[in-house]
Amino acid sequence: MEKEQDKAIKKASIRVLVLIFLNITVWLAGGLLFIYLERPAEAVHKCGVRRVKRDFLDGLWTESKSLPESDWKSSARKKLENFENELQTAVEAGLNSYSDANVWTVSNAIFYTFTMSTTIGYGSLTPASVWVRLFSLLYAAFACPLAALLIGDMAGLIQLVSERAQLSVTDSFRNAFFLIGSHMTFGMLMFSYLFEWGPEDSLYFVATTISTIGFGDIVPENTFAYLVFFVYIVAGLAIYGVYQDHVVGWLTGKVDDLCVKLEPAAVTNGTAAAAEKPHAE
Repeated sequence: MEKEQDKAIKKASIRVLVLIFLNITVWLAGGLLFIYLERPAEAVHKCGVRRVKRDFLDGLWTESKSLPESDWKSSARKKLENFENELQTAVEAGLNSYSDANVWTVSNAIFYTFTMSTTIGYGSLTPASVWVRLFSLLYAAFACPLAALLIGDMAGLIQLVSERAQLSVTDSFRNAFFLIGSHMTFGMLMFSYLFEWGPEDSLYFVATTISTIGFGDIVPENTFAYLVFFVYIVAGLAIYGVYQDHVVGWLTGKVDDLCVKLEPAAVTNGTAAAAEKPHAE
């Protein structure tokens, strides 16, 4: 029995490693492609912001020497509105930095493809071009199923290992709950140290990540450090899937019990209505 379990674990491990390699290849290739597609748009928006900022300051300085105070204030308001509109356009296009540093770096681009493929989708980095956004959907049509296959196989491997250790997470909700609690606690400590977050922010981030809620209000600035621990995140997605199966199974049983209880009442009411009908006639 133990030899069969070891053989099954070895087979599942090899399959998971192959899927990890395939997914990394897809994430890396997608990241490089999005860099190629997005860098020009990023440069255009940054130049636009710098130009408006320069014109705003130069114009204010020049007009302050020649215009009356009321006219100068009116002109300043218009220039400020123009500057704000340019900033808003850049933000809507996904630009979150106006420095000379590129937003679409290799680590950021892979962060984008990884979070899109796993359906976490923080939304902290998005393409500027409509066509690139549409291309993202085509990319996701292939990358998301491949990532789902990895997560499913990872969940299967976790179940096999837990059964080998005689701590089955498939049959015991308590074991599944303990596993996901341990995983989240480790992630809370790890991300608190890596990103200098408070424990509550780290726990919130881990929970919204592995549940694929992905609010995106708290995301790491160092995307490379985040990607280093991608196996931890994929394992968390798999563990959450096992936990969710337990909860769904429990809810299904409760709903089925409720339906069984309601069914006799519905039959009794229907029979009574049928018996009263001839008397009414």
